[in-house]
Amino acid sequence: MRTGGERQEPPQPQPQPTDLPRDPPGRGGAAGSARGKHQIVADMKRLEQETRSLEEELEELEKTDRVSVACLEYNSLG
Repeated sequence: MRTGGERQEPPQPQPQPTDLPRDPPGRGGAAGSARGKHQIVADMKRLEQETRSLEEELEELEKTDRVSVACLEYNSLG
């Protein structure tokens, strides 16, 4: 139970992305930023390669679907 003299603190605002430090601690400032940029570029290249691979696989699956329908029709004849 609260007594008349107690005062509740207002909630603190959550930090926004612009409020966060740009260089994580222990990364060495500009060198850390360059390393971070290199990692982002490497991640982007990996994702682009994975996207291409998935698109190729999707094309193959689309062809397979047509073959599967033909196989089902063939099996229904026998």
